[in-house]
Amino acid sequence: MLNPFEDFNRRFVSQLRREVEEWQQDGTISAEQGQAILARYPADSVGYEAARRSQGLVVGLSILGAVLVGLGIITFFAANWDEIARSVKLGALIAGVVLSYGAGFFLWQRLGYTAVGIALVLLGCIIYGAGVHLIGQIYHVPVDHPNLTAFWFLGVLPLAYVTRSKPVMFLSIVLFLVAAGFRLPHWLRDVYDADAVILASVMYLALAALIYAIGKAKSLFDGWEPIGGLFRAIGLVVGFGALYLLTFHDLIDEAGRIDGVDYRYWSLTYAASVIAVVTMAGLEWWRVRRGATSVVEPFEIATVVLLLTASHVLVRVPVGWEPLYPIVLNALFAVTALGLMVSGYLQGREGRINLALALIALFVISRYFEYSTTLFDRSLVIVGAGVILLAGGFLLERGRRRMLAAMRPGESAE
Repeated sequence: MLNPFEDFNRRFVSQLRREVEEWQQDGTISAEQGQAILARYPADSVGYEAARRSQGLVVGLSILGAVLVGLGIITFFAANWDEIARSVKLGALIAGVVLSYGAGFFLWQRLGYTAVGIALVLLGCIIYGAGVHLIGQIYHVPVDHPNLTAFWFLGVLPLAYVTRSKPVMFLSIVLFLVAAGFRLPHWLRDVYDADAVILASVMYLALAALIYAIGKAKSLFDGWEPIGGLFRAIGLVVGFGALYLLTFHDLIDEAGRIDGVDYRYWSLTYAASVIAVVTMAGLEWWRVRRGATSVVEPFEIATVVLLLTASHVLVRVPVGWEPLYPIVLNALFAVTALGLMVSGYLQGREGRINLALALIALFVISRYFEYSTTLFDRSLVIVGAGVILLAGGFLLERGRRRMLAAMRPGESAE
């Protein structure tokens, strides 16, 4: 356990890291200047890294334990559901939620066991979700009914903001995305196959932009920086995942004229797109008013606008030359991934660089298999894929090391 002096220094270094990150985002200092500032306060000298690793292990074990307990409870009730009286079912589920929340907040707020306390709150969220679905079965509601996931999300969301816990917030964001996905079959009743995949990708691209914009807004408030980072990370992963699906030319070629889409689909998609763009533009205007300048921020806004515009044009405007859309979307994916890498370098964010490299590797491999299988023998395709993976892995790792060395003065590039 850290003594009070070490704990103070640990919190100081942690706060300094967040401040330096914000200064880099605002353009107040460069990535090199940020690293130079942090170099004056080495984390290892105050036991910061050891404490961080220890805390991470406790959090990981606690969350894993909560998930396993939750799965065990769900499995037990599902296996014995018909033999249990209705009053016992309701009482057990309510008691499980109340006890989990109560014990979690007691350990967290009164005894200071934050990791275990938050894990118990997460367990209560899982039991609550299981209760929503199991009670729905009592009243013969289908287990995949979209309202059930929506009710689960609405029950978890307040706790995510009360606890400011990344695991609970992560669960709430995932539930929001899943709830939207469960709505799609009802909104796309007369749409099938390729058209449905395209529409789903466009919707999730808009939702990803919204989540990313919310994350940027949250990062401006004290104490919300980790949650803002979580929102941005999820937004990037979901957004690139949706854009990745739209890069396959077979999907675009099989698409027909998209009709019969429920107005609620368009309402959600357009609302998410507009709110995302307005939020990001408003944040940039606020930064400029404060006298802060950033090279990255305007390009992020332009990229989001371009991607959303291209996706909406894809589903709204028919084109006579079929290869046009795949070419444009592949170019957008490649340029955006490269932009993410540059953004990570300029802002000193190693995670963005790693994600960008993974996306570029996935993009190259996907295009290789998509086009080479129709031109060469399968065995040659497999051998070629192996060569590309080996060479690509070497080049990507070499480039990654050089970028990280440039971000961290004094480190070797080899």
